[in-house]
Amino acid sequence: GYVLGVGDRHLDNFMLKVGTGAVVGIDFGHAFASATWTLPVPELMAVRFTRQLTSILEPLQSCTLLKTYMVFVLGALRASRLELLRVLEVFIMEPLLDWQNQASRLSAAQLASISTEASQFGAEMGISSDQLDVDMDGAGPASQLDTERDFGRSRLEGARRKLSGG
Repeated sequence: GYVLGVGDRHLDNFMLKVGTGAVVGIDFGHAFASATWTLPVPELMAVRFTRQLTSILEPLQSCTLLKTYMVFVLGALRASRLELLRVLEVFIMEPLLDWQNQASRLSAAQLASISTEASQFGAEMGISSDQLDVDMDGAGPASQLDTERDFGRSRLEGARRKLSGG
């Protein structure tokens, strides 16, 4: 998630493996940068080099250690890039049911909000609801899912470039 920028990267998304002390990334709830548009405070950084992250790497030289591991991981990911890209493509083409449900809920809420705002505007301007023409095309759940897929595809293309050395 950190190297390719596809996972959910907020502060609590890592665990320590008890037997080895290895850092394990967890929680891909906002994969493919959906956190840049679905969270109240957008997730805009590819990697947050936070106090929490450096604390689990102490007393080692965290910058050097993290860079070494990230370079190693990127090399391993590049060696298996075709398999990885196939798996990532599945997430984009077949979104999880939770993502589809969330898109439907958001779209329904957005449609209700648009309708309410249009009605209020019409009432303020003295326009009846029959005269008020609100274009709802492209505002439904399917459209939102298409938008998310397009965004996911652009993130996948970014991962593809990183895996190809570009």
